[in-house]
Amino acid sequence: MMALAYVLIGTFFCFFQREPVHAGKEEQTVYMFYMLAWLIFWPFLLIWKLFKGK
Repeated sequence: MMALAYVLIGTFFCFFQREPVHAGKEEQTVYMFYMLAWLIFWPFLLIWKLFKGK
């Protein structure tokens, strides 16, 4: 249940990113890794923002 919530929240954050429209294969690959990083590491980003501030 926690893993599902973790992935769903990460997916929600991914909706705020814009997909490159006219991108080559290399740019699409970078974009996919960027989205994967969002799915995995979003809690660390929130903790960093909490401690460091805006």
